[in-house]
Amino acid sequence: MTGKKYIRMPDEYVKALVGKGGETLRSVIEQSRAIIRVESGPRDPIGIVSITGNMSQGERCIREALKLRGFELPESSGLVVNQISSGNQSAVRRDDIQIPAQLVKHFVGNRGANIKVLEDAAGGGVSIKVLPMTLA
Repeated sequence: MTGKKYIRMPDEYVKALVGKGGETLRSVIEQSRAIIRVESGPRDPIGIVSITGNMSQGERCIREALKLRGFELPESSGLVVNQISSGNQSAVRRDDIQIPAQLVKHFVGNRGANIKVLEDAAGGGVSIKVLPMTLA
């Protein structure tokens, strides 16, 4: 699948992923052929890494690199934006982000701290709504 995915991870995971002089991250990008960027700052306690393009291959390579360095990334640590499935357009609107229910509290942050970050990044307001589950 192609699209964009954000993965939250502790700062020490990000440092392990980047590696000395960016060596590990460059290797992961080369192997996955995905665009992988660290979106968080060096002093942020929680890191955000984005994967654009081949999300599944990029995430697999990130997980492998972290595992080799002794870090296990939980399976449900990602957030997919604008996912496009092969041959069929997704029902997700361009400006919508779908988040699994168990991740909403992490997305919002302590007392809504992440909402301010999102508003600053988006250059406007951010709203959250909970939709009923639909059966596929």
